[in-house]
Amino acid sequence: RDLIEVGASGPIAGWIVAIGWLIYGLSNSSIVTPEIAANTGEMVFSLEGESILMRLATLTLIGPVPDGQFYLLSEAAFAGWVGLLVTAINLLPIGQLDGGHILYGLFRTKQRYLAMAAMVALLALGFQSPTWWFFAGFGLFFGIKHPPTLDDNLIIDRAALLMAVGSILILIL
Repeated sequence: RDLIEVGASGPIAGWIVAIGWLIYGLSNSSIVTPEIAANTGEMVFSLEGESILMRLATLTLIGPVPDGQFYLLSEAAFAGWVGLLVTAINLLPIGQLDGGHILYGLFRTKQRYLAMAAMVALLALGFQSPTWWFFAGFGLFFGIKHPPTLDDNLIIDRAALLMAVGSILILIL
């Protein structure tokens, strides 16, 4: 129970802050043509491969991008995007990352098998985009198995279960 609460509280808090920056930043972002983008020297984005949340927020707050044009994100929007990315990496269900803590708190010894499945999925996704292999490297670096806690028999209360489910939804989004 404590492992879930500690593992989930940081990513949930960070995600809330990232969402705030993202909403503020997207409301100050725009759509530009390639010519304008080249003259500004700013970083432009297409939404290929973006998260569900980033895609929905961008479409809602800026609108769909016409063919051949790009989103010009403000610095605040970029900060929100980075916050979402870092939170998602931290919620990967492997080893000593917060996602591994949450998964171990929920499933205890079965966490190892779920983490192996996550590693296989990350390695397979690497054939779609090599970036996924970078994330799989976290599993190789940190290890996928979570060490046992001193008292693995504490009952998971409703608050911890809600935090775990919320963290899983954040990872999906």
